[in-house]
Amino acid sequence: MKALATLTACLVSTTIFAGTITVKDETGAAVKDAKVFFVHPAKKIYKTQATNEKGEADIKTPNNDAVIVFCAHDNYRAFRKEGVTPEQPLEIRMQKQDGTGSIVFADGSGMIPGLKGRMNPIWDTIVVKGQTKDRFYLYADNISINEGKEQPVGFELNKSLKLEDADGNCFDVTIIDIIQSTSLIEFKKTK
Repeated sequence: MKALATLTACLVSTTIFAGTITVKDETGAAVKDAKVFFVHPAKKIYKTQATNEKGEADIKTPNNDAVIVFCAHDNYRAFRKEGVTPEQPLEIRMQKQDGTGSIVFADGSGMIPGLKGRMNPIWDTIVVKGQTKDRFYLYADNISINEGKEQPVGFELNKSLKLEDADGNCFDVTIIDIIQSTSLIEFKKTK
């Protein structure tokens, strides 16, 4: 009964903080269908919303904590910004670059458009000689990583990986950031 009372009190006393993020291209035109993720780095939770025809996505959170914003679109480079609160208006300027696109894998694994197979980028930590170290590595189903390296393949954030599927589709893929199991990724078809 005590747990129910606590839950009820939490639900009744929650204040919702809200704001709008606007996504535009280099010319100032609205970018529709960009995926905007609001990632709470301490709590390891996220919310997501696609932009509307005005390039707007609403952020609504139960507190005014700062979040990290990931923004991705098949035709634009990835965007990442830390320290965003719902009360701050944010205008994101997406950049086009020679067929580069971006995507967010929200729950661990996902697929890049045009690449036949699933990727699973992982970030974890290990303790080596009493020191905690970050580890980044990639598993892929039916995809060759860096010309057939044994999986999992270790990687560094913001460094390109070469991926090829069974049909010969080749991509340069860069994992920009990982928070818990949410990954921000850029990709470019090379063949």
